[in-house]
Amino acid sequence: MRADADGYLYYVGRTSAFLNINGAKVDPTEVERCLMTLDWVEECAVKGVAVPGSGEKIAAYVVPRDGRGLEFPEQQVQLHVAETLSIFKVPTFVTLLDALPRSTVGKVRYAELPTPLPVPPAGKDLPSDQAGQEDERNIAAIWSRVLGLHPIPLDRSFTDLGGTSVQLLSVLEGLHQEFEGSFDIVDMFRYPTVRHLAAAVGRGEDAAPLEDAKRRAEQQRAALKRQAKRNAPPTG
Repeated sequence: MRADADGYLYYVGRTSAFLNINGAKVDPTEVERCLMTLDWVEECAVKGVAVPGSGEKIAAYVVPRDGRGLEFPEQQVQLHVAETLSIFKVPTFVTLLDALPRSTVGKVRYAELPTPLPVPPAGKDLPSDQAGQEDERNIAAIWSRVLGLHPIPLDRSFTDLGGTSVQLLSVLEGLHQEFEGSFDIVDMFRYPTVRHLAAAVGRGEDAAPLEDAKRRAEQQRAALKRQAKRNAPPTG
């Protein structure tokens, strides 16, 4: 999808009409339309990529408008989709590009979009002491209670494990109670696995007691609750 100078959106072809995400059908053009409502997005493309052992995942490719610099733009993309559509439609991968590859007639060449980079493992960032291991166990226990899954793979993301919008809210509440910090939805995408979250806790990155941070977390939870009521995602 791309937008011209007059604000018209142009749709271009891809290899398949729908993506199969954890057994649910996702229309990639719906995700593209959602991303185009972000005021800093110039153009975007969404396709499915196969991840060994995990099935098909959503990959989003975004061209920022005027090269605008943002804090955590990838996570802002994921948050916007989670709040607007549904968590199972959130891109696992977000890649920022200078331009989308196009044919001579202007169509996006989806096959030429780069292979997205996997989320780097957080193992070497984890504290080596007992406290760091305890944080990891406590976070895994929260995920296990909410997802009804045991044991929790430490290097798989919450959405990759089939977590829903409602379950995400329960995880956030559990994190707030356990660590007395200001974890919000963006953090769940910045630190997508148990290992990443434990590393963030060990570095003190969850401790942000400022009132504006707390208000942001409350606003995000309220938006996600509204979204969950409108369009509860499947649990498959």
